[in-house]
Amino acid sequence: MPYVRRNTVDLFTADEHAVLAHWLGVRPPKVAKGIEPDEAIARMGFETEPHHYRLVDAVVASIVLENVEKRLPAWSALRADGSFVCARKYRDDEKVPNRKVLLQSRRLFVINWADSGPGFSWPVAYHVTWLPHYDRFVVTASADCPDGFGYCDFALGAFGRDTPIKEGARRVVCDDWHDQWSGWEQQRWAYLFNTGLISHEEAAAWAEEVWPNELGEEDDDVA
Repeated sequence: MPYVRRNTVDLFTADEHAVLAHWLGVRPPKVAKGIEPDEAIARMGFETEPHHYRLVDAVVASIVLENVEKRLPAWSALRADGSFVCARKYRDDEKVPNRKVLLQSRRLFVINWADSGPGFSWPVAYHVTWLPHYDRFVVTASADCPDGFGYCDFALGAFGRDTPIKEGARRVVCDDWHDQWSGWEQQRWAYLFNTGLISHEEAAAWAEEVWPNELGEEDDDVA
């Protein structure tokens, strides 16, 4: 198999720096000086505007989740002709820069919004990733298909090192859930698939901040 040379970068490419700095609202480093974020986004292969979120949110998520993308939720099925289909598009490894430093994403938890039928769930995995150079933690949400918003992954928000990880993640995730509730009356998620940095009890407490007393009302009805 012929060797394919990949660009080597310390951490991020110039286009990635331009996008990250723009998303965070900070001055880009010298390597990205003069690069328009919109042009960088287009060169990275993102064109279609998503629903609810911004296009730059999808691009930032693709950057910070690169190292774990094959462990993210992915809807798949076997067609009648025996062929395999996957709703999540994976990047070509040969096009990924050879990075001297790899980002490490930590899973917060994985929810299931609902079961729309046997074997048809709507999972979303939440991760937090430390962003070197910018000294920020980035919180992301990853669905198993792009049907809901146009892309699978979105960066929801960021917070600095002075904020405890769990507290910063809680604020970002709860803000996103509240936006969905106020935007189209998104109901509380059904249950957790997996936990990570955040326990079952902590995730339930976060949900209670956005959808208070829903479980309590159901319990009262049953009683």
